[in-house]
Amino acid sequence: MYAFAQPQRSGMNGAWSRDADGRRRSEESIRFKIISCGRVGYAHVTGPLDLSAIHPFKEKLQRLLDTGCRALILDLSGVHFVDSEGVRALLLLREQAEQRHARLRVVVPPNSPVERTLRLLRFDALFSIFCSASAAWRLRPSRVGHPEA
Repeated sequence: MYAFAQPQRSGMNGAWSRDADGRRRSEESIRFKIISCGRVGYAHVTGPLDLSAIHPFKEKLQRLLDTGCRALILDLSGVHFVDSEGVRALLLLREQAEQRHARLRVVVPPNSPVERTLRLLRFDALFSIFCSASAAWRLRPSRVGHPEA
């Protein structure tokens, strides 16, 4: 008697399927809730931060930085997966925020898969990471050259 493994139809944990052209696409797309309040921009991201989400991720956050915000709160509490392209997009966002003298604050729930990924990559040394959006909001943006209060 022979046993054959059946190919997995939907990819990793059911997160991928094929479109009509045969290309992979994410079944769960990335979603944004963006708020600009004075000099503070807030972006709540939901969905996987992977290759298929990178273009809209960069585009939306670039537009938010273009409004002239001095602080950007990136709430990843709705993100359950970050791949290497997502990590790269976070590093690029950090560079763009620094070029504009804006402070980037990242919200990640404790003990989440995203928090573990960022901790393994030592992102806590590169980013201001908060466990809740309210904690990130309470911190006032600093003026260039002055420490935050």
